Amino acid sequence: VFNGLPDQEPAHEITIKAFRSSLNAQADHVVVTLLGRISRIKGQAILIEAAALLKLRQPSLRLKFAIVGGCAPGQEALLDRLVQRVQTLGLGDDVRFLPFVSDVSAVWQGSDIAVVPSVEPESFGMVAIEAMRASIPVIASRQGGLMDVVLDGETGLLVTTGDPHGLADAIAALAVDPGLRRRMGQAGRQRQRSEFTLRNQADALAKTYCVQT
Repeated sequence: VFNGLPDQEPAHEITIKAFRSSLNAQADHVVVTLLGRISRIKGQAILIEAAALLKLRQPSLRLKFAIVGGCAPGQEALLDRLVQRVQTLGLGDDVRFLPFVSDVSAVWQGSDIAVVPSVEPESFGMVAIEAMRASIPVIASRQGGLMDVVLDGETGLLVTTGDPHGLADAIAALAVDPGLRRRMGQAGRQRQRSEFTLRNQADALAKTYCVQT
C-alpha cells in the first residue's frame, strides 16, 4: 500500500521568489534541493561532496544547492560538521542550509532538481512524491522504497547509494538539459497523480484490510 498525497494549489509567486532569493539564485541557476531532516541517513554529506566534484569538473554549470530541514534529535553536531565541510570545500556561495518549512510547495516549485541520496533504505520516500507532484525530476538512491517510486530514466535517475561521483554525474546530466528535466518532471507528475494519491491509498487499504461478506 503506497502512501499518497492530496492535490496541491500552486505556491504564490512571491514565496517561490523568496525561496530562490534565499539561495541567491538567479533565473539561469539550476536549483538542486535536498529536503529532509538533517541526519546521517539522509545523505546530506553525499550531496555536499557531489557539489564539490561538480564545481571542480564543470565550473561553468550554474548550480545552487538547497539543504532544507531541521536536525533530527541528537544530530546537532552533524549539522555543524556539514556546515564546516561546506566552508572547507569553498562552497559557501553554492550550498545553503535552510530550516524546516511546514509548507514545501514553494520549495519544490522553486527548485529544478530534487535529490534523495539516502545512505540507508527508505521505507517509501514521501519527499520524492512531493517533488514529483511539483513536476520536478528526482535523483534518488537505488535502494529501498525509492525504487518503487522513481522510474529510472523516466521520472528521474537512480544512483548508487553513497556514491558522490554518481550523484554528481546524474545532477550534471539533468542540469545541462532543461528539456530532459521538463520531460522527466512531467512524467513524474503523471505518475504521482496515477499511483500516489490519497484516493489510491485509501482504496488499497480498504482492499487489503476489509473483509467482504
